Amino acid sequence: MEKHYLHFNAAAMMDAAKGYVTYMNEGGKNMVTLAGAKEHC
Repeated sequence: MEKHYLHFNAAAMMDAAKGYVTYMNEGGKNMVTLAGAKEHC
């Protein structure tokens, strides 16, 4: 990420990614939920 993400928002994204890694390494937990709409024909 540090090599290929060079757009204007790269610093914020890197800060968030590093914070996430630290959070997970310290025992943090996350839940992923998915939702969607069913297409009606």
